[in-house]
Amino acid sequence: MTSRQSFALSEVVVDVNDTDRLKAFAKTLVNDAGRFGSILTVDRFQGRLTWHVSVTSLSEFKPMLWERLKPSQREAVRQLARELLADVGRPDSDVEDAQDKSYQILRQLTIEGRETGKRSE
Repeated sequence: MTSRQSFALSEVVVDVNDTDRLKAFAKTLVNDAGRFGSILTVDRFQGRLTWHVSVTSLSEFKPMLWERLKPSQREAVRQLARELLADVGRPDSDVEDAQDKSYQILRQLTIEGRETGKRSE
């Protein structure tokens, strides 16, 4: 688990509309594909804990509209979102959504082991 994932897990978000609270989870990332804004949280929604990643492609530090991104830029955003969720939660439960300026993945946090009763991240 990365330090960023650990932080998200230790600071569960109850109100995803609380933009001031979400600032603590925001980070600008730069790689060979460009500059990206990202938010990685664990949200409590309807009694369930869910990993939630949101990634936006940036141009001069401003969010770019999803519909204006080239296919290669969209794939770079998707890839970064998957990387931020690497090795946590249940990838088979992923729900993906592209909105105006961001791409999001929601992923179930854990699964209970039937035989051992142990939880895995």
